[in-house]
Amino acid sequence: MGVLELEQHGGVIIGTAFMYPHDVNVVPAAVRFSFEPPLSSHQFNGLRVFPFSPDLGAVITRQQMKDAYPISEVSDLANLTLTFVGDSVFVSFDTPLTKGFGNLTKGHTQPSHLTSIPMSWDEFKNASTTWEKDRFVYRGQSAGWRLRTSFHRTWRKNLDTYTSELVRELHKAMTPSLKTPLDFTKPDDVGALYSTAQHHGYPTPLLDWTRSPFVAAFFAFEQSVAPNTTIRIIAFDRTAWTKLDQERVVSLARPHISFVDLMPYDNPRASPQQSEFTLTNIDDIENHIVGIENATQTRYLYAIDIPASERTRVLADLALMNIDHATLFPGLDGICKAMRYKHFGC
Repeated sequence: MGVLELEQHGGVIIGTAFMYPHDVNVVPAAVRFSFEPPLSSHQFNGLRVFPFSPDLGAVITRQQMKDAYPISEVSDLANLTLTFVGDSVFVSFDTPLTKGFGNLTKGHTQPSHLTSIPMSWDEFKNASTTWEKDRFVYRGQSAGWRLRTSFHRTWRKNLDTYTSELVRELHKAMTPSLKTPLDFTKPDDVGALYSTAQHHGYPTPLLDWTRSPFVAAFFAFEQSVAPNTTIRIIAFDRTAWTKLDQERVVSLARPHISFVDLMPYDNPRASPQQSEFTLTNIDDIENHIVGIENATQTRYLYAIDIPASERTRVLADLALMNIDHATLFPGLDGICKAMRYKHFGC
């Protein structure tokens, strides 16, 4: 499997190309490069080859490679050719040990095509009591947007650069404010850093979910929208999805959407929001899941649309359940938002 990540930064396109051999005893390797637009034909000679660990999603030393892959060899340098034609790119490479070629297709971002189930608020409340406990996680949205992480909504596209440079700088900047030291060499600690950073507004490849359909409803109805529209609550069958292979890293990884169990270090919102997270290196999440649904004949995603005109009654019902800004966002920000809605209705 081959993956090509490209990201334009100013007048330069920064790229990472990596391959996963079919044989698990063969070390995966990557090359990094840059070039100036346009996307035409580009030849790169003598690129340094980096072996990497699929478990860590990071480059490893040659000695670490020998320890993990004792029968595998990787050249020090490689030549790479990229030829762009429309939404495809023809890739060829050669090293003193091997060579190969192939076609890659640009990943497209598409509007949501999920078939939704229309419900009233009362129908949703009644139905949710019949759903199997702990089977689903939920996500509330004020419109029928497609599923997309905050990282993928930015102009950044190269997750190799994101994890090897940007997140390291973020970790350094956040460390003085963190109560719990995080070890950047451990995927679980990196995930905890993502969780804390996302809850404070930093883009990450995480997608937030909650175990409570009513917490999801709060986030869907939190913002006032046109009353003639609908909000959306998405249910994801976590029990069925986690029977598939799950990954813990996003950089230098096969395309995946994986549930990750993150420690809520320095994140007091995680518990009251009953937070769950998926980690992904895929922009078009829905299309990927639907493709697996078609291949496995198993339904994983469900969309429920509720009229936005029911907002006032919904938020009143949720307040009776003790679900409001004050409980979901511990601290002065949450208290003031809860009082603002109570006193001013907005």
